[in-house]
Amino acid sequence: MTSFEKPARFCARAAALLTAAFALASAAQASPIADPAQDFIASFTGAHNGDLDILSTFATFDGTSFRFGGTMNGAIGSTNPSLYVMGINRGAGTAAFAAVGLTQVLFDTVVTMTGAGVAAGRNTTTNTAFSLPAGSALISGNSFEIVVPLASLPASAGFTPAQYGFNLWTRDQSQTGTAALADFAPNNATFSATVPEPASLGLMFTGLLGAGMLRRRSRRGSVGC
Repeated sequence: MTSFEKPARFCARAAALLTAAFALASAAQASPIADPAQDFIASFTGAHNGDLDILSTFATFDGTSFRFGGTMNGAIGSTNPSLYVMGINRGAGTAAFAAVGLTQVLFDTVVTMTGAGVAAGRNTTTNTAFSLPAGSALISGNSFEIVVPLASLPASAGFTPAQYGFNLWTRDQSQTGTAALADFAPNNATFSATVPEPASLGLMFTGLLGAGMLRRRSRRGSVGC
């Protein structure tokens, strides 16, 4: 802070820069795919509990890792045993749920999470399991996210990572077969991960760096904001 800059003006500048930084950070995140409440599929025979009812899902790819997850209509884990499945199409996806009318839910890989936050992966083409890093899954109330390094997934089956397709569904594991399938988002489609543009990431980093510098100067100058 310069000798002629008043503390109030400095605080205002700091607050503005922090606001801009957080706005840029939010802009770099994925826009969620909304899903209607209480739209359980007709063949589902389990309990219509909120934690099996998907309200939204998302996926992002930063060039190194995928981050995906969703928000439910109730606290995750209320149904026991429950399973949250992110189907991934690497290029060899098939319609494994065509028997229940979901001909456009194409996948060749799944990443699963139990209601207790235990995550695992499987290549459904070869029926081969693969490991995920410890702590990959995070549950917070009725939302969850899983971070999966690209290197942890099976190799591409023809798509680039930016072309991978995603669909989230829930299962009531007390039921068997397709009767355990509760809700899908999107209902009968896949979606691509959001890939933040390099310019957006650069602006976000610059804003956060500038905000950090202003906060350090504030502490050195004993300015109370």
